[in-house]
Amino acid sequence: MTDLGRVLYVGLGLPYPGRGMELRSDHNELTKKADRDDDGFARTEELFEEVFSDRQGYFSVIEELHRAGLEDPFEEKEEIKAYVKKLFHQHAPSNDMNKAILLLRAVIYQKKEFKVCESNCEFVSRTRIDFHTDIYYSGLRVGEGGLVVSHNDDFSAPLRQRHGDLLPKELMDAKRGSRIAHCLEYSFLLIALLRAAGIRAHFKSAGEHAYVIAEIEGKKYMLDAVNLIFQLTDEEPDTDYHGVIAHYVNERHARSRQGKEEEALAVRRRLLELAPSDAARWNNLGVLYARRGEGKKALLAFERALVLEPKNARIRRNRQRVLSILKE
Repeated sequence: MTDLGRVLYVGLGLPYPGRGMELRSDHNELTKKADRDDDGFARTEELFEEVFSDRQGYFSVIEELHRAGLEDPFEEKEEIKAYVKKLFHQHAPSNDMNKAILLLRAVIYQKKEFKVCESNCEFVSRTRIDFHTDIYYSGLRVGEGGLVVSHNDDFSAPLRQRHGDLLPKELMDAKRGSRIAHCLEYSFLLIALLRAAGIRAHFKSAGEHAYVIAEIEGKKYMLDAVNLIFQLTDEEPDTDYHGVIAHYVNERHARSRQGKEEEALAVRRRLLELAPSDAARWNNLGVLYARRGEGKKALLAFERALVLEPKNARIRRNRQRVLSILKE
């Protein structure tokens, strides 16, 4: 498996310090800019965040990462662009607001409904509203171009057994009637469609839930396909880099719950390529290796964790246990 960190540094013309290591931020102007916490070092995480915050400026680097195997839920696929073009040709939305409404309708299940709120409001059942003052938009049927995606967070579902955490293209390619999504998958799909329509959109994580923050006609709106919310917001979205991390975390959960431990392990290693300064993840990887009887790999993981947090007593104990076993 190609080390994405190495691909990143090579693409940026920087010397690769190794996973879990840091590059001094005074190396050049890019590393100075990437040093977001101003501690004198440009960490791999900060460089990834810098690259993904300017996709056009670092297009070639991101393409190299894609070729190296990065699963990027924000990758602009031609299938997405073609679908949006066809949908707009069919419905002819007149402005960005109408485009955003149409795209949320295209994503949600055909029997679901939402309304657009110009304030912080919550979805209210149609049985309790005044039909003269509230306009509700329902999910599009297949004949209207709807994708008809059902809310489903079951990791054992056949589609997730095949693909793991579902990327936008995987949802688009799925057969009608089998498209499912949890909140993060809905968000990535909707973001892909909005961006294809020329609308700035990012994901937002709130605890264990995720939704979309979109800039529409000079205002920011929350679009939540699970809770059927389309309303003004003053929240700041998360970055694409954190979205990629969130996808891989869900991918790891999916493979673990499906009992596919080798695939889950590969995802853990991928996460450490994307975020090598996370001592807790190195420690967890070491514990996993130790349980599998791979003592040397466990020791290496614990030692990398200790480079990051040398005073962490739990990691030191884990390392000592593995050392004791290896000496037997």
